[in-house]
Amino acid sequence: MCSLYSDTMPVDAMRQLFAVELENDHLGNAAPQPATFPKGTAPIIGLDTDGTRWMKNTHWGFVLQQV
Repeated sequence: MCSLYSDTMPVDAMRQLFAVELENDHLGNAAPQPATFPKGTAPIIGLDTDGTRWMKNTHWGFVLQQV
């Protein structure tokens, strides 16, 4: 699944597209990423229990158990 996910939109455009209020934008000044690889960070949109949308960066990919 390497580089099948990209983020090429500015944060303001993502906030408008996904109807996220400014106070729920936790991306900061995140730069667009032409490709997202496992073990990297990627922006996601989520919902609180009351239906409020938020944006934040998170770890992307599967976290494998260390043995």
